[in-house]
Amino acid sequence: MLERFGPVLVIEIALPKHLAEQYSAQEKPIPPPFRGIALVDTGASHCCVDSAAVKGLGVQPVGIQKVNTPSGQEDQLVYPVLINCAEGPFHYQTNTALASDHLAQQGIVALLGRDLLANVILIYDGPRGAFTLSW
Repeated sequence: MLERFGPVLVIEIALPKHLAEQYSAQEKPIPPPFRGIALVDTGASHCCVDSAAVKGLGVQPVGIQKVNTPSGQEDQLVYPVLINCAEGPFHYQTNTALASDHLAQQGIVALLGRDLLANVILIYDGPRGAFTLSW
């Protein structure tokens, strides 16, 4: 399974804490988190989330980031999001998550990049077909 799909885990993409607090203070409903499969990607410098997730959360972009893709360099919008690991107590809040329209085609809702991975210990055990994230 690990060889076929790579290191994947179930996550939720949610409003960051400061936006959820703003929504509560303004008595606006807080949109539900966007749940799906994330791929751990040591080649990605930043986390990248599915565009449908940020649209569903109503999150506005906070900047633009130049990124290198297989087809060349391009500008991508960045968003503030909270990434929760559905299988454990890990929460990662970022203001630099990129958004992509191409993740759903791969069956995932996010790439977990090195910005997140800098906060965890990743062990990839190929012979056993397993990986571990520790935080």
